[in-house]
Amino acid sequence: LRLLLPADRRRENRALCTHARTVMDARAVLAFRCECDQPLCREVVVLTLAEYDARTAGSRAVVAHGHAEADARDVVERARDFCIVEETRVAV
Repeated sequence: LRLLLPADRRRENRALCTHARTVMDARAVLAFRCECDQPLCREVVVLTLAEYDARTAGSRAVVAHGHAEADARDVVERARDFCIVEETRVAV
């Protein structure tokens, strides 16, 4: 069992996107790894390449349905099978 931090799973998802863009259309459906805070998470989230790119811009991450409640980040979008979370920025 591999322990992966959310940033590691996000890097894997980004690498998948980079490769997929060279061989697939943006409407291709892919299984992305959940980017939640849980190191043992093995869930996947199914989105098109275009949906993943649009929804995870900047500091946003995709998490499996039900994983957002245990995540320290704020939920900015809820869909049927996944949520989009974003790091809260604290003003200094």
